[in-house]
Amino acid sequence: MSMEALEYHLVHANVAIMRAPWDDPRMADFLEQADDIDALAQASPGFIDQPSPADEGSVYQEPALLNLSIWQSVEALEKFTFGPEHAKALERREDWFIQYEGPNYVLFWLPASEEPTEKEVQTRLGYLASHGPTPYAFTFENRFSIREMLPYKPDLAGQNLT
Repeated sequence: MSMEALEYHLVHANVAIMRAPWDDPRMADFLEQADDIDALAQASPGFIDQPSPADEGSVYQEPALLNLSIWQSVEALEKFTFGPEHAKALERREDWFIQYEGPNYVLFWLPASEEPTEKEVQTRLGYLASHGPTPYAFTFENRFSIREMLPYKPDLAGQNLT
């Protein structure tokens, strides 16, 4: 792994809108497997952390659910995300979550010394929705390397990205 890669981590942020409250029977299957899926991620090569942001609850509250994870590479995250166990859960996401227009997840590089915040996730998702995939906010389908991200300077001035 290059020194450059050690200085940055990949953040995966996924926002979902729950179809029902946590105690509703419609959410039971999701809750039953959530800990197993989290444990699977944590045991996956390339997984770094699943942090709780310092500003937790400042942007996303029920029924919105924010899931953050930090990885060494897009490839490591992709292997977990589309692996057989997690793919089964993805196939059922419409049972538990409302599908809405716009991106529901974003990938971005963050200095390894920083922790992602809810406000940053909101900004990156908004940027992705407004500008499409860029080195600042991207997707599995249109990914960017750390090297491509470093010189990229997004123009965030005057934009309503929320």
